Order: sequence, then structure tokens, then C-alpha cells
Amino acid sequence: PYAKKAVRAGTVEELPIGDYDVVLHYGNHSEGGKFRISERQTNRLSLRANFGFLRLTSEPPDAEFELQLKSSGQTSTGKFPSLLGYLSPGAYHLISHRGRYQLEQDIVVRAADTNEVAVKFRYGKLTVTSEPLGANVWVSGTLIGTTPQTVAEVIPGKYAVRFQKDGFDVRDIEVTVDGESEAKASVALVNTKYRVSMEAAKQDQQAGRFRSALRNLQEALAAQPSDMAVKAQMPAIQSAAYREQAEELVNQNDLAGALKTLAEVRKLLPDDKEIEAMEATLSRRKQAGDAATAVQQNARALTDRKLRAKQGFEQLMTEEPSSALFPNMLWHTSKSIDDVFSALGRVGAAKSDWKITKTSVRDANELGVKLGSLSKLFGWGSYGRLHAFVIAPGQTEIRVKLFGFAPGTGGPEPITDLGVIQNTMFQLKDLLGKELGGDLK
Repeated sequence: PYAKKAVRAGTVEELPIGDYDVVLHYGNHSEGGKFRISERQTNRLSLRANFGFLRLTSEPPDAEFELQLKSSGQTSTGKFPSLLGYLSPGAYHLISHRGRYQLEQDIVVRAADTNEVAVKFRYGKLTVTSEPLGANVWVSGTLIGTTPQTVAEVIPGKYAVRFQKDGFDVRDIEVTVDGESEAKASVALVNTKYRVSMEAAKQDQQAGRFRSALRNLQEALAAQPSDMAVKAQMPAIQSAAYREQAEELVNQNDLAGALKTLAEVRKLLPDDKEIEAMEATLSRRKQAGDAATAVQQNARALTDRKLRAKQGFEQLMTEEPSSALFPNMLWHTSKSIDDVFSALGRVGAAKSDWKITKTSVRDANELGVKLGSLSKLFGWGSYGRLHAFVIAPGQTEIRVKLFGFAPGTGGPEPITDLGVIQNTMFQLKDLLGKELGGDLK
């Protein structure tokens, strides 16, 4: 080539003859061709520019773009709105972005035309709420505030939304936001104490631990007082829990405590048939048990009173040094000790030489009597001891010992014929029994 020379439209003189490359530059656009210069001629070259213009606009307007010619990879960048001139006609790839929101599209630039491309960023809206309110909300890891909350200009797509509030379980959901529409995310947060208590109550029920299940349900209801699920379960669990407690008391032989427990739950659950049936069964068992206990107690009391009656008589005999030499008899009557003493008085009245003297005793239901001067019954130096003791209502034991002495070489000596003593006691029994209306055995 002869030379490189930049010219504008006009005349270029004194060019050497030959072939030339002619390139036209319009902004970023270049085009050209070959041209021959002949000798002694004015050669004319007329070129028509083959380029176009591109007007770019966006909504919202504060966006940026990247424009790439597909055939060459030549790239232009800029901000919306923009008018690009002298563009080679052909296919382009347009990337528009506003922050993290990016749109891509293919466009065609036509020659000798101002091409118009309008880009619209179609944002969506996201509204989040929770029950209860006041939960912190993270959208794709970014804290956006607390519920209720509405976020504008949300790029369309899928988002991970997390709700978190003290005392409640964390809740994660996925929300899809579409362009030019509102997506709503609403969750009911679960009280952590409520959930834990309900899970524990379920395990307790399955294991048959109904009192523990009842405590856990009560804690769940305290955490969430309006929960109808807990309220619906309460009656059945209360019934089972009280039955469990009653059964434990029964195993401890505490029927009274078991019945008291059932009486309390009957106030809460008056129509509970299982409680009613259990209460009836335990009442019958308690009555039978009380009766058996009463019999046992009465038997022990009777044994104790009999022992005291015997000990009272023996106490009287400590005053008699010769007690061991003479036999004694045990009689029974349903009469009181006052009746016995009165009867003795009537027997003694018939025997003018009798002396009837009460002796000191330890019990109000006890009678001690010394019978003196019974010579008309035995002979010289005869007397007796009588002891009466009420061992139970309508049951009186009477113990009698008679002493007989006769003159001896050294003074009074005990009668050696005990049969006489025994026959005399039978005579005394007949006389006393007659006065008691035959009630003496």
C-alpha cells in the first residue's frame, strides 16, 4: 500500500495509481472495500454506511447493561437509559442487571434504523406473618425484620424463609415469588414447651404412666391455654391417672386413701363410669376389710380384757398367803358388776352372819369382794374372795376362791378335804345364780 490516510468526505489529490483498501469508521462501527486509482482520472468513490442505532431503556431506570455482538464478541457496557450509535447490524446478546437481578435476552440491530429495546425488571412482593407475631424472619439467610413484614422489589425465584421466636420451634419453609405479584407466607409457630410436653405425655400414655402423662398435659396446657387438643384429652387421662394412683394405694393396703382419691376425681368427672365402678368395688372391699379388722380388733380386745381380769384376781390373791392351797372357780354372766354385787347382797341378807366388803380395784369395770364369816356354809373360820370383771359388753367373768380353816393342835389349819370346798362353791354358785335370774354359768 502506498499510504494510510484518514480523510473525511471530499477530494484527495495526487494519489498514486493502484489498488486501495478503503475503511469507513462510524463510532464503533467499521466497514470498507477495495478501490482502484487510474492514471489522469478523477476517480469517484461513494460508500453508503451500513450501521444502526440502539436505544436502551429500563424500568426502573437505574440499571446497567452489557451488549455483546455475537459474530465478533465485541462488547459494550453502560447504564440505562442509553443511545448507542454506529452499531454493526446483526445479532446481539443483551445482559441487563440491577443489583442481583439479572435479565438476559437476544436482540437484533437493523441497519439504517434506531432500534428500541425496553427492559423491565419485574419484581414481586413478599409478605410474611406468623402466629404469634413478633418472630424474626430470615429470607435466604438475610434478616429482614419481624412479623408481620412486607418486602418490596423481590427478585422472582424460590426463597428459603426461616421464622424464629424465643420459646417456639424454628420453622423453615420455601416460598416462590413471581414477577409483578405478591407471595404470602404465613406460619403457626409451635410452642417448644407445649411440643415437648405433648411428646412426653404421648410416651407416658403408651407406657401406662398416666400420672406422669397428666402432669405433662397440664404443662402443655399452661404453655398453650387455649389448645383444644389438650382439653379434649384431659378427662380420659385424669381418669386413668387417678385410677393408677388408687391402684397404687390399694397395693399398699390403703383402701381408705384409694377411695378418697376416687372421691376427688368424681368431683371432676361425675359421669366417669370406670371411676364409679372402681369406687363401688373398693367400697365393698373396704367394708369387708373393716368388718374383718373390727373382728380382729374385738378379738384382741377380748383377749386383753380376759388377761386383765385374770391379773386382777391374781392381784387380790397376793393378799392371801394360803391362796395356793385352795381351788378357785371361773363363772360367766351377762350381768353387770353392779348386778353381781346386788345379787351378792341379797344372798348375804339371807345369811345373817355374812359380811360382804368391797376391795380396791384398778378398773371401773372391775369388782373385788371379800366374803367373810361363812361358817354356816363351811364351818369355823371360813371366808372367800370374789372378783368380777367386764371383759366385753354383756360379758362378765367372775372368779371365786373360798378358804376354809379348822381348829388344829397349833391353831387354825387349812381344811384338807378340798371336795368340801368345791361343793361349797357350787352351793354359792347356785345361790348367786338364782339371784341373777339363772344367768350364771
